[in-house]
Order: sequence, then C-alpha cells, then structure tokens
Amino acid sequence: MKFLEHTGLYSRTVAADGNWHSYEEHSPALFKHYFRFWAKRSFPDVKIPADVLKTRSELVKRRLPMIIRRLNKKGLDIGNLRFVLFVGKNCTNGHAFRDADGWVVWIPVESYATRLLVDVFVTHEIAHALHYENSRQFYFATKPEQRNFSRLLLTEGMATYLTASILDCSDDVALWGDYLRKQQLHNWRVKCERNWPLLKEIAVGKFRSHAPTELFQANDPEDVFRFRAGYYLGLNLVKEISRGEALTANEMISLPRKRLEQLALKYLSIRS
Repeated sequence: MKFLEHTGLYSRTVAADGNWHSYEEHSPALFKHYFRFWAKRSFPDVKIPADVLKTRSELVKRRLPMIIRRLNKKGLDIGNLRFVLFVGKNCTNGHAFRDADGWVVWIPVESYATRLLVDVFVTHEIAHALHYENSRQFYFATKPEQRNFSRLLLTEGMATYLTASILDCSDDVALWGDYLRKQQLHNWRVKCERNWPLLKEIAVGKFRSHAPTELFQANDPEDVFRFRAGYYLGLNLVKEISRGEALTANEMISLPRKRLEQLALKYLSIRS
C-alpha cells in the first residue's frame, strides 16, 4: 500500500500564508474529488495548531499497522490501495475515490483526536474502498449518484458492518467510536430501536431517490432522523442479509449492486 502524507505541507502552505494552490497541486485528483463531493472552498480553514495536527497524523500512522493486520487476518487485501493523510475543511472523516491509478483512501487528520476514532473510522474508510473495489457499481461519479439512497444505505451499512467484523468490536463502537458519551449513545440507540419500523418504511419509500437526506448526517443530536440513524439502519440491514443468506463479510462486499439491492428490499419488507 502506497502512503502519502500532506499534513506538514498544509502547515507550511495554507496555515502559514493561505496558499491553497500550492497545497492542492501535490494531489490534484484528491482535491478535485474532495471539493466536488465533500467540502466547499468557502468553508473556513481549520484553526488547529500545527503541533496538534502533527500529533493526530502520528496517531493515525501508529494505529495503521494494527488495522492492516486485522484486515489481513480477515483475508482482506489492501495491497492495491493508496492511503493519503492530509488536512481538509473539518467536515468529514474521509472516504475513498478512484483516480487514474486506482483506489485511494483519504483521511483528513483534523477529525481524528482519539485512538478509538482512528481505529474505527480509518477502518471504515478503508472498508469503503474495498467495497468499491469489489463491487464497482456502488461507486459514484456525480452528485445524484452520490446521494442515491440505496447506495448510501448499503455502502455505509457495509462499511460499518465490516468495521465491526475487522476490529471485533460492538455495533455501538463501530457506529460511533468514542464520539458520544455513554448516556448519549444509549439514548440514541433507544430512539433508533423505537423508530425501527419507521426507518424501514422511509428506506423503502426513498430507496430509488436521489434527493438529499439527513439520515446519514450528524446535524441534530435531539432528532435521530437528522443524526446518523441511516447508519444504524444500514448496519442492521446488512447484518440481517448476511445472516439470512449465510454470506461471509468477504462474500458480502463482492455482491453485485443489483443483487444486494434486491436482498435489501426483501429484508426491509419483513415485519420486525
């Protein structure tokens, strides 16, 4: 796996004199993707001190060998992936994209303040790359494709499911790391469980939709429908499919999109 590091470059260019052009020219494909799908250049630059950014970058690099060992133990090959650490606009944990040379996992270090956040969400973003690599139809090239509800539901559910499997951790940890306090997490889960039939109903109704949705965003802790309930739904749906069809994690990520969507609608229609 090829590894690139742009954290120090950010401190020398953007943080020092606001020179985004000089910063972006080192990974133009990454920033083209990042500013098309995830951030706006008008978003404020992060104000985190350079030494803190460096510490967070070093934390990711220290934890990465453990994550790779866990992936290898599960028979998941990341040899063809590339991995980029950089500083972004503090609006996402990262994701994966494809350029002319293959799949790239990108991690904005400003989002990674704790070891558990690194373990969970770096694994999650690598899982996205593996899913796209094995089932290319789930990748997106336009905003409507990115927003497609079934794609979001199944890719985020799959990445969370794989994270729990790879790290051998609980669903709660795979969903949140240590982002929420214990009581906050409990309250969130209770709300998701109470709204499970409604979440399934929403998913069926929106399954082919390309309209924006807040189910996969963290906008309002008081409203579970605007605070990542889509991840809860996606994870549990993928788990149900895996159990019901007796499919391993490696088999799940290789399912063609059409087949996985058929299974998803089947399991969403089951009363529970």
